[in-house]
Amino acid sequence: MEEFIEELKKYFDETPREKVLADWKETEKYDSVGISAIEFMESLEKNITIKTQLEAELSEDVIIIKVDDNNVDFKTLDGVEYFAKLTKNKTLKKNSIRINRW
Repeated sequence: MEEFIEELKKYFDETPREKVLADWKETEKYDSVGISAIEFMESLEKNITIKTQLEAELSEDVIIIKVDDNNVDFKTLDGVEYFAKLTKNKTLKKNSIRINRW
């Protein structure tokens, strides 16, 4: 990662502004691919909140496998798989987590 950062710094230090802008313009075709950075950060925040609540409920670390509008699939570090129901606001209620083992 450090090497990439150094290469990126070198690119911006040595490349004329016009070339940087032209290179950036070439990436516009990818603007509509996938979710936006903001949507990604919101989903990450949601997953961290869910993970924290599950770990508190089970008193052990978990790995999130999949989150959708209604459910979260996860497993403990020893490989036991579970799923839990999400509330309507798409977060788990701390005192009413419905955890089921697969």
